[in-house]
Amino acid sequence: MTTTLERPRASHAPPPLLLVGAIIVGTAAALLSPGAGEHVGTITTVTLFALVVLILLPLDLAAIRGALASGRLVAAALVLNFLVIAPIGIGLAWLTLNGHPAAMLGLMLYFLAPCTDWFLAFTRLAGGNTAAAAALIPGNLVGQVLLFPVVAMLGAGTSTGTLGIGELGSALAVWFGAPIAVAVVARFALSRIAPASQAPARATRIADALVPWVLAALVLQVFMSNAPVMADHTSLILPVLATAVLFLAMSLAIATAAAFRLRLPRQDRVTLTMTTAARNAPMMLALSIVAFPDEPVLHATIVLAMLIEFPHLALLAHVLRERPRRTPAARSTHEQPEPVPHR
Repeated sequence: MTTTLERPRASHAPPPLLLVGAIIVGTAAALLSPGAGEHVGTITTVTLFALVVLILLPLDLAAIRGALASGRLVAAALVLNFLVIAPIGIGLAWLTLNGHPAAMLGLMLYFLAPCTDWFLAFTRLAGGNTAAAAALIPGNLVGQVLLFPVVAMLGAGTSTGTLGIGELGSALAVWFGAPIAVAVVARFALSRIAPASQAPARATRIADALVPWVLAALVLQVFMSNAPVMADHTSLILPVLATAVLFLAMSLAIATAAAFRLRLPRQDRVTLTMTTAARNAPMMLALSIVAFPDEPVLHATIVLAMLIEFPHLALLAHVLRERPRRTPAARSTHEQPEPVPHR
């Protein structure tokens, strides 16, 4: 049976104000009630897990295999993320914060790691190729965890923070294997309560309806739990945010140039843009707390960078989603027809 991955409908995609509002509410709640953020850690983990499951729900293994078969996008994304963008970010952190070793290392680790979870939500909202985005997750996750000790030694001048195979296996199981298993079970359940031919469309409708709100809840929780940390390190706010802005601007320019150079179809261009723009702050924060438990400035730096990333991703997804509707006749002559994934 041949079906298509539906492009997200605009009615289900949140305006940037939804996510910006979540940032404001989360920060305000933490500042007005300093103890509130201490109780959302477990809830945040559950919300993040639910978000990944919802994003994977409309996908199946055949769609991901199809994305891998046309491996230009996957190869381009991995090369850009780890061989181009990460080194540029590490260099920027060294240039701007070499007088603050802990903050410098925090930004190095933040810039190292492409996102492995919520970038799927923004990719979907922007109308990107979510099958190919899901296919990127294992490579992105393995690459950043293996490179974490290398960058930690580079920035800290010590072997502290090396990770064993146990941590890598656990991360893969929790943030990739388990959500896939839940999504597969959910799709099977949908096929049992409705005709099998309608299950993919129903799964897509469920994801379209819930993803924006679950994403907004995650943003609110992240900022609620980390606002007090940011308040304790106000002197670093300006340099960290300025460096993050410069990094995101350079990443966007590089990804855009590479996508057009490779003549990728629109959906793949969106995916390449989103995977290079989104960083895996929660993963790097968790690993940094384990590897460097006595470096609160390092942890605060990673949190500060999220202040720029979330609004950037929300605005980027909004612009990428709206652009084809505003300029329907302005498609590039170099653009190939969008492929239709087969299930």
